[in-house]
Amino acid sequence: FRYRVVGSAVDRGMGKTRTGKCLDEVTEGFLERDELCGPYINAAERAIPSYRKGKPLFGHNLQYAELERLLMPMAGDGRAVDMLFCATLFYDADRRLLGSKL
Repeated sequence: FRYRVVGSAVDRGMGKTRTGKCLDEVTEGFLERDELCGPYINAAERAIPSYRKGKPLFGHNLQYAELERLLMPMAGDGRAVDMLFCATLFYDADRRLLGSKL
């Protein structure tokens, strides 16, 4: 899985730029840990969306108390998944949304 485009708030949340990089090259153990790669595989191979709210699992964003992640399969032809859309929100210990100017 390769990050195609990563927003600046997510880059800040993850500690560095991810655009163009593979998840397994920026996340140690990504392919060996089902709790990390399982949702991506299910979305890509079975077109199953995934939502998770809880403590961060990726080592590079453990400083955040909580996050919400939505992972949606997308298909350019309407059938075969060829892209995943992922949205992540980061929260501090007081459950305040980080990076928001709203």
